[in-house]
Amino acid sequence: MSKMNIWSKDQVSELRPDVMYKIADLATMTPSELNDTFMPVKTMLDEQELGGHTKPLPHTRFDLTDIRDAFEFMQEAKHLGKIVIAMPEPGKNNLSGRECNATLFNDNATYLITGGFGGIGLEVAKWMSRNGAMHILLCGRSPPTKEAEEQINEIRSRGVHVMAQQCDVGNFEACRLLIEEINKERYDPVSNTTFRQSPPLRGIMHAAGALADGTLDVQTWERFEAVFNAKVRGSWNLHQLTLGLPHPLEHFVMFSSLAALFGSIAQSNHCSGNYYLDSLAHYRNSIGLPGATINWGQWGQVGVAANLNIPGLMPFTVVQGLAALENTLKTNKTQIAVCEGDVGLGRKAFPSAKQLLSELEECKADLSKELDGEVFWKEYDVTETREQKYDVVRKYIKTILRLNLKLDKNEEIDDHVSFAEIGMDSLMMVEMKNGLQMSVGKRVKISIASVKDCKTVAQLSLRLVDLISGKVEIPPPTREELRDLIIEDSILPSHISADAASIKNFKKLSEISTVLVSGATGTLGPYVVYEILKQPSVQKVYCLMRENKIFSPLERFRRIFKDKKLLQFVDLNKIDFVIGDVSEPNLGMSQFDYERLAAEVEAVFHLAVKSSLDEFYAKSDDPKHSRNINVSGMKNILTFSVEERLKYVYNASTMIAETNVDETGRFWEDWPIEGEFDNQANSSYPISKYVCDLLLTQAVERGVPCKSFRIPNIGGDSIHHGNFQILDSHLMIRMLAYMYMGMMPAQNLPMSIIPVDLCAKFTIELFFNEETGFEMFNVANPSIFDEREFDEVALEFGVHIQVLEPDEFIERAKKLDINDDVIQIVRIALARENEKEYMEDNLPNVYVKWIQGDKDVFLSKKLCKYLPNEYPTRMDSSLEILKRDLQYARDTGIFDKFGIKYSDST
Repeated sequence: MSKMNIWSKDQVSELRPDVMYKIADLATMTPSELNDTFMPVKTMLDEQELGGHTKPLPHTRFDLTDIRDAFEFMQEAKHLGKIVIAMPEPGKNNLSGRECNATLFNDNATYLITGGFGGIGLEVAKWMSRNGAMHILLCGRSPPTKEAEEQINEIRSRGVHVMAQQCDVGNFEACRLLIEEINKERYDPVSNTTFRQSPPLRGIMHAAGALADGTLDVQTWERFEAVFNAKVRGSWNLHQLTLGLPHPLEHFVMFSSLAALFGSIAQSNHCSGNYYLDSLAHYRNSIGLPGATINWGQWGQVGVAANLNIPGLMPFTVVQGLAALENTLKTNKTQIAVCEGDVGLGRKAFPSAKQLLSELEECKADLSKELDGEVFWKEYDVTETREQKYDVVRKYIKTILRLNLKLDKNEEIDDHVSFAEIGMDSLMMVEMKNGLQMSVGKRVKISIASVKDCKTVAQLSLRLVDLISGKVEIPPPTREELRDLIIEDSILPSHISADAASIKNFKKLSEISTVLVSGATGTLGPYVVYEILKQPSVQKVYCLMRENKIFSPLERFRRIFKDKKLLQFVDLNKIDFVIGDVSEPNLGMSQFDYERLAAEVEAVFHLAVKSSLDEFYAKSDDPKHSRNINVSGMKNILTFSVEERLKYVYNASTMIAETNVDETGRFWEDWPIEGEFDNQANSSYPISKYVCDLLLTQAVERGVPCKSFRIPNIGGDSIHHGNFQILDSHLMIRMLAYMYMGMMPAQNLPMSIIPVDLCAKFTIELFFNEETGFEMFNVANPSIFDEREFDEVALEFGVHIQVLEPDEFIERAKKLDINDDVIQIVRIALARENEKEYMEDNLPNVYVKWIQGDKDVFLSKKLCKYLPNEYPTRMDSSLEILKRDLQYARDTGIFDKFGIKYSDST
């Protein structure tokens, strides 16, 4: 804190003539000078830390918020070495380039979650651990279930101290012992000092509760007691027992219910118990204590109401719920209601709440007025600088966000917080894009593709300024430029080659024990992981996953595998996760982690892909462009396959990356031929995968053991049906678009659809088969369905589709309302428009054979040879698979979600 006691150079030289000594005055340094000064030091320390040579000086750390404790600590002379005060600097970058953010919770405090073993309590615990909490006490009346224990251990695996204790907080004595145990000081006779086993209690999340529903004529006081025990007695006990704590609470949050505001049939005890929580929060605030109550609507994924159908309400996601909780803590509001619903329907379902909901509708109407396009352009057109334009656009984006997230019009939204963190899901992003389009009108076209990589208000504002200024839209390359780019991208780097030593030490496929999987949580990935784990030799599967600030890799893995009904069949002890990105050097890992993994892994299963059909294949600075992800990703995977040791490579290709037939008239089942796409339409996904196949061809020629699988459209699994990411399927998106529009083009297109589980099973069996070579396989369903007949299929689901000539279809589709909520799927359905002139003059050879009536054109000779008992006999026809997937879409509400009008009578 001062410049006293700094040694001079002469003093240091006298003591240690062998060291270099320099005095750095931080107050006078520019950011650039600071970086130049400290980066070499940081690099040296990082290197020494890996070797265990660097040890920090003795110190005790306090957050700035606990500076009073720090001074008392120093006054009592308890410290060894220095006392360090940590100062949060929101929005500032440290020397590593990472943003330094203040966390919501103190890592030197204990936080109590009542009802902590339930679904909501555990999600809150995970979220708190991601936001700075390092000591969490979970309590519940009943002991944790096996699944709850697994989730608790998962939180502990992050280094968080999680305590689990059975306790009825409605029992005053039990609650007193619980609180005392946290704050109890213990005496150490050896050092003659006192210490705490856990840091002091600084926050409470009161999520405990019970239901005992019944209409008034059957209600009893015992039923009220069952509900009031946690809600009334529990909250009052916690209030009373924390009044005299040596350290004041930071948070006292009570989980109430929307029922306390609107009322709820047969839940008089539940309504009154939660109303008590609301009243207690206001009382605590009135006497200067922290207190907040959240009137929760319906949690859609966890909690007792997860699977209920509540009139006027729609379930919200865990992410949205946690975003609301974070908002409550940051805004210091005493009471907030969180729900997703139809206000009009809610007024009918809850007559008692008519006045309150009317006010909400008025608030929404006020926000809607702020989206007036004329007002937007009046403000925008008078601006002179880029900064002024940015401010106008930013204001409108925040208005739309408040409207979509049901926030107050004065609610502050951070420019740099990610949309996902504030509760925006994919459909809400589409709604926001449509709101922006409504503001700017016809002067600017805003496509999903042009803004989909923008993750924050700041990024989106800059992008829209560029769009309005005409700086973003880049014309596609000419045919000659496209050919040159394909040739350039298809050159395999010279370092990707198998040397004699690596081939000599190569393991057999049946001996592989450690593998790396990219795209493990995609459409096909979970089933591939499941099939890999069935191999007796495999003991470890590393899943390469991108960083996600909301969910840990294990959480994402568990959710997706549970949704696909695979979790119970997967041994999680054999699964490990690596944060990275195939499109980045070193697969997005540190050099140390990359080299360690490269030395351990014996086979790579590459399924990560971006399958956007509405992008041109072109040079782009966008790291999320499909060319950058797919082609760069393939080169990085092949580089990894020859680093440290030679590895087998499994690659998931696509049927639309090939157009030829062989001499017998069958679909080409070999490595691709150069120049195939010279006269085909410019669509980034098929071209990028074609380039990847060319790279694999060269890798095999250089001794890298690769097997690649051309995969058709993927459908639901053969057991549960429809159990896949249906909206990640371009085929399904196109069919849903036709059903939504009520029209389709009269064009013959072959549909080959394979169940996702059989696709994984076939490819893994072929991969581990020692008899198969390092070659290409066509994993196609030979029973083809003609898209031209889709109108008849749609009719079976109560949807009438008019079949039009392609030109008329395109003209009508262009006239669709630009503000339509499902414009995204319509645009993707129209992605073939840019292919029209090329498709007419250069119809692929395989299409020609199929149109001529060759029913076996897609039959794989290799699969018939190596899987004679399974292929193609185990598969239903593509038509039957399509019908099952459409049935799944209707049953799960996807038809309704996208506004598809259908009749139940057919």
